[in-house]
Amino acid sequence: MTNTAKALYTFFSGFGIPAYIVGAVPDETPDGKPVTPPYLTYQAREPDWRTQSQIYAELWYRSTSMVPINMKTDEIRAAIGEGVSIPTEGGAVYLSDFTAEPMYMEGDDTLKRMYMTMTLEATTT
Repeated sequence: MTNTAKALYTFFSGFGIPAYIVGAVPDETPDGKPVTPPYLTYQAREPDWRTQSQIYAELWYRSTSMVPINMKTDEIRAAIGEGVSIPTEGGAVYLSDFTAEPMYMEGDDTLKRMYMTMTLEATTT
C-alpha cells in the first residue's frame, strides 16, 4: 500500500492546492492556521494488480461562483487525459476513466464540492 499511497499523494498534491486522504483533513496546517478550502480529498485504495478499482476524489472550494472549481476540475481532467501512469517504486499505478459531478451543499451556498471518479489500476505489485 505504501507505493500506491505515495503515488496517489504525488498526483493529487500536484495541482497547487493541499491534498488529503478522505476523512483525514486536519483542523490546522503545520503552522497552526485553520485548514480551509480550497483543497482536494482523495480515496486511498490498493487495487489488486489483476483488476481495476474505482476511486473518488473531491474538490472543495469556498466561492459564490462555480468558475474556480470548474477550472481546477478541467486541470485534473487534462492531467488524466485518456489515462495517466504514476510511477511507484514497484512499477506504476494507472488512472483513467475520469468523470466529475458537482455536489451542492445544502445550507451553504458558498461551499462548492466537485465529486470525481476514476479507475485505478496497478501495473505491478
